[in-house]
Formats: sequence, structure tokens, C-alpha cells
Amino acid sequence: AAYLIMIGTYLSLPSAIADLFNGLWENGVIGDGQADTPGSLSYQVFVEKQVPWIHSRWWAAIALLAATLNPLFIVFAHPELVRSIPLWLEVITVLIVVAGNYGIVLVFVWLLMIAITTHRLFRTFTVRVKPLHPDGSGGLGLFNRLLWIATPLVVIAGCAAPAFWGSASSQSDRILILGDVVFYLLAAALPLRAWLALPHQAMVQARNKLLQPLTHEYEQTLGEMLSGARGDVAAIKEGTERLAALRQSYEEVRDSIPTWPIEIMQFRGLVTLLILPVLLTLLPLLLGLFTKQ
Repeated sequence: AAYLIMIGTYLSLPSAIADLFNGLWENGVIGDGQADTPGSLSYQVFVEKQVPWIHSRWWAAIALLAATLNPLFIVFAHPELVRSIPLWLEVITVLIVVAGNYGIVLVFVWLLMIAITTHRLFRTFTVRVKPLHPDGSGGLGLFNRLLWIATPLVVIAGCAAPAFWGSASSQSDRILILGDVVFYLLAAALPLRAWLALPHQAMVQARNKLLQPLTHEYEQTLGEMLSGARGDVAAIKEGTERLAALRQSYEEVRDSIPTWPIEIMQFRGLVTLLILPVLLTLLPLLLGLFTKQ
């Protein structure tokens, strides 16, 4: 199941990257450059610089190097397993393991590169949220696809730790499993930070930018009413009606602009999936504590 999900992610991720960059531009959500960004950089130039970096051959080389470490660890840590199977079966098994590990590591490297690019994107450009966009996320619903591409693979990688905890026969095995737990925590934080928290921050900033003129006008009207309309009932009434209209406009604008790239129900399902490996890891430890007592 893990390899099938890895293969699906491996095949779908390049098209997801292209759809993300093209879709953000087509949806019109990419605004001008940030005020604190030195120099002017168009979105097209930004994408042209990032895509070769994401698909660099160095990542493939790093993935291949990392993919060979797991079978080498098994060979040196458990030589009895190697001696118990024929050589031809050992070679086939190693090739399958290396190929699977290569795909998994490369996918995680790609996800990391996309996350870094997403951070650069929101740091370089402002965002224009489209309140009536059909995706329900102001035109930023494309990040929802990346979340659900990354989450199943991250969850399966996290479930590897509790699955192998009971079969750990040496201290080195337990260290490897603990490393897997740390890796899972970092990998789980990656999609939440890159494709949930960062778009949320950008969408809140875009909403606040639209609300700022209404806030300023409300404060100005309130100040004028308090300072210049003393004893003038008609002026006070006019100012009160003006404040009520501004408040209503403020609330309509605030409520019409989405601030999350994912629906609440999907967000709950996402968090539940990411918590599952943590619960599976802690459950045997908690049971062990209670049985000892």
C-alpha cells in the first residue's frame, strides 16, 4: 500500500506543481511585489527561476544515496537475514527496496522544495483573494490538492514506527525507529506550515488590507461626530447612521473573504489523519506503563 501511494504521489506531483503555478496566475490571486522586497520581479520570472531548482538532478542523487542506506543498514545490523535467503532473492529484494526508498525520498524532497518555494512566493508577492471564486477559498484552493497529495504519504511514513516497534530487536533498531518518529513530526509539520498556515497568513493580510480603509473612515467619522456635533441632534443622527453603515460594510467584507485554503470539515479530517501515527506510537508505550503497574 505504501509503495502504491508513493507511486501515485510520484506520478501526480509534477502535474500538481505545474497546476499550482499556472492556476495561481490564472485565478488572478498573485498581486504586486511585497513592499520590503528589493527589486522588481514578475511572477513569470519567479516561476522560471524556481522550477529548475525544484527539479534539479542533485535531489535525485541525494534521494538515491539515501535510498541505499536502509538496505545497507539491514545487511550490517542483521547479517543473519542475509544468510538465510538465496543470493538471487537477496539481489531482487535489495533492488525493490532501493527503488521504493528512492521514490519515497525523492517525493519528500520535492514536497520540501515546493514548501520552500511557497514560502518564497508569499514573501515576494502580495495576494488578491477572490471572495466569489468557485473553489470557496478565494482562488487559493489549489493548495488543498497539495495537502491531500502529501498527507497520505506522510501518514504511512509515520505509521512505520509503531508497525516496527514490536519487532525491534536491538538498540540500533530502536534508534532507527525513533529517527522515523522525528522525521514524521517534521514531515507532518511541512504541509501544515507550507500549504495551510502560509496561505492563511497571506489571506488574512489581503483581507485586512481591504478592511483598512473602512477602519480608517470609521475612526475618522467617529472623531468628527464626537468633536463637532455636540448639541446638534441632526448631525449626531447623521453620524450614527454613517457609523452603522460603515460597520455593516466592514462586517460584510470581513465575512465574505475566506481566510483558509481548505474547508473546516476537511481541516478536521486532515488533523485526524496526522494525529493517527502519533496515537499508534504512544499506545504501546502507555499500555506498557499500565501493565507494569
